[in-house]
Amino acid sequence: MRDIFSNNIEITEIISKYKVILCDVWGVLHNGKDLFENAVESLLKYSKSGGYIVLITNAPRPSIDVIKQLNQMGLNKNCYNLIVSSGDVTRFWLQSLNKTSLYHLGPERDKSIFLDLDINFSNSKNCQSVLCTGLYNDETDVLDDYNDLMNLFLSKKIVMHCANPDLTVIRGDKTILCAGSLAEYYANKGGQVKYFGKPFEYIYEFAIKEVNKNNNFKVKKSEILAIGDGLKTDILGAGNFGIDSFFIINGVHKNELNKRYNNNIFTQEDFNNYMLEFYPDIKLPIATQEKLEW
Repeated sequence: MRDIFSNNIEITEIISKYKVILCDVWGVLHNGKDLFENAVESLLKYSKSGGYIVLITNAPRPSIDVIKQLNQMGLNKNCYNLIVSSGDVTRFWLQSLNKTSLYHLGPERDKSIFLDLDINFSNSKNCQSVLCTGLYNDETDVLDDYNDLMNLFLSKKIVMHCANPDLTVIRGDKTILCAGSLAEYYANKGGQVKYFGKPFEYIYEFAIKEVNKNNNFKVKKSEILAIGDGLKTDILGAGNFGIDSFFIINGVHKNELNKRYNNNIFTQEDFNNYMLEFYPDIKLPIATQEKLEW
């Protein structure tokens, strides 16, 4: 497939090369409140052409909860075949805890990650391990609100496990901190962090294993395209896993890029130079669009 920096992309170009798409959810399909209809239509076109679509998300909840949320938004079920979440992957680690005492750092809405699991929950002072799924209240909290808690974990040499490596998302028109920001805050203090989800390889391996299990073919990495709006998650993860990526500009990096180019139109060369300057370790995406629109 040729390098693309355009909104004029033919679905035939995509379907001719890629049997499977791993598509990010928040920032590509919706903004936390509303679906992006152009993205939904694009995936429907791909699906109707015979492609297999996995929605792969860093949501720190089981995929069944993600499905419920997407159903409530009115997402057409025909625009995906499978959903894999960071929460799904995290649950495998949770099952290995046995009687290790765990503190959950995150909002009540993420409690479903523990569904049907035998967890020995503890308070922050007595815990032996921590699972971070996000801020208690991501609408009002700031990172410094967690300074004392992080210092407590540091004093106990606690390993923080992060169920959502995303630093931020855009909810409507507001930037919201995610679990990844808390994990980074802890790491910057000297704490040890282990991550689940993108850009880490296990979630990709898990997704492809599920794809192969549900189909009569064994998909090759050259036949997989990852779509996402996160350079440090979607695009980095795809490159590390050895698959092509497709970057959506009007997502989590929109304000960053607009500030860089003073809200002016920028070229593919501009974008490539930007990547080389600020993200030199990330493999360039094979295609870039303002929004997913085929």
